[in-house]
Amino acid sequence: NNFLTKEDCSAKCPEFSNPCYTGDPLRDLETKSIRYCDPNSPFSCPNNYYCHVGENSQTTVCCPGSADPCNSPLAIGSGSSALPRWYFNSRSRKCQQFTYTGVGGNSNNFLSLQQCSQACPGMYAFTSFEKNTFARWSF
Repeated sequence: NNFLTKEDCSAKCPEFSNPCYTGDPLRDLETKSIRYCDPNSPFSCPNNYYCHVGENSQTTVCCPGSADPCNSPLAIGSGSSALPRWYFNSRSRKCQQFTYTGVGGNSNNFLSLQQCSQACPGMYAFTSFEKNTFARWSF
């Protein structure tokens, strides 16, 4: 890691912008390289880390964070992208769409409604009802 010019250095080792909301991405213990993850695999990051699904593969990394995304608040991030995503709204108890900025945020950030509802099983509230159908109780 020794270059004659800054341009040579930047060409070989592009500047890394930390996409994690808090802390730094997980690094491999031996190589010290950043650990990239697969958003479709629940086991691509260890406990106490989540797979931050960024704008591209270079920002899809293991970030420190909550193991339970269902209790994390909405966090749109601090980037400049406009990526459609889903999060679990603990107040309404359902998954809702939001626009993610590509950097920062937290583990309550899913690529699809299906991923969101699978990550928060038993918490997902179904909101479609047939017209003029009401639940009734009696003693």
